[in-house]
Amino acid sequence: MATPMVFRLQGAVVADRYEVGASIPGARLAYDGTDQRGGTPVTITMLLEPPVRDAAAFARLQALVHPQLARVIDVGVHDGTAFVVSEGGGFSLADELRAGPIAAARILAILAAVCDGLAALHAQQLTHGALTTAAVLVGHPRASDDTDVDAVKLSNPQLALGASPGTAADDVAAGRALLRELNERDPIAPLAALATVEVASAVELASQCRATLAGLSPAQRVATSTRPAPVGPPAPPMPTNIPMPTNWSPPPPPRDFVYAPPTIPRAIISASPPIVVATPRPAWPRVVAAVVVVAVVVVALVLALVLRR
Repeated sequence: MATPMVFRLQGAVVADRYEVGASIPGARLAYDGTDQRGGTPVTITMLLEPPVRDAAAFARLQALVHPQLARVIDVGVHDGTAFVVSEGGGFSLADELRAGPIAAARILAILAAVCDGLAALHAQQLTHGALTTAAVLVGHPRASDDTDVDAVKLSNPQLALGASPGTAADDVAAGRALLRELNERDPIAPLAALATVEVASAVELASQCRATLAGLSPAQRVATSTRPAPVGPPAPPMPTNIPMPTNWSPPPPPRDFVYAPPTIPRAIISASPPIVVATPRPAWPRVVAAVVVVAVVVVALVLALVLRR
């Protein structure tokens, strides 16, 4: 069964109860939502996998309670796609990273808590499959070196119910990748070394995080290497060598363009002298008059000659 187009869910109501809000940036097919029965915030995650028919797996998911896992409120199928509704609200690790750098001690404490949540999922043959900074809830903003992780919860799972072998290892690899992301700029040596260690399970990675945290010096505990997440891609530089066109001409006016001649104010028209236009006269009367004059002169000359004789 093909997975339907679930990214147009905003504004829909899932299971006649959960109103879908905006998608969560950085989380795969996860949306902020509201439980219409109580008005409480929830997180609605649509699963990429086709709906499974393993009722026992759904039951294990709903019964799973762990301090580092967001409480699952409901599971079901919407328009052919399985969904998970869990407790929502608060800030994510992505929000905390966006606000400023995080100290090494807090990075290790958060990752250890995340691995505890992953281990609880793996123990029930469930996997997360979408571990990012947006999937880690931190409750509310804290100091950059605060190691209190009671509010840290793993959310927005792309659960592979009845997971096939190897998917748990993918979650562990994602945890190591998350550590590398949080230790991105001017890496702190103990964290960089931990990101390269091969571990077999989330339990082992959590243990390694706590051991590394315990071995940090006071200066290393407060050291920061993460930079705030960029707001968006940098703007491209403005080109300076754009050639000017040589055969440019203004565009023609639109087809329905009607030219309106400028109007002259009445005050200017009334103050101007009257314009006299001369009417042209025909030329034939002057020609006739000239012919008559010539004829009279000729007749007078002839009479004068006759009278002399």
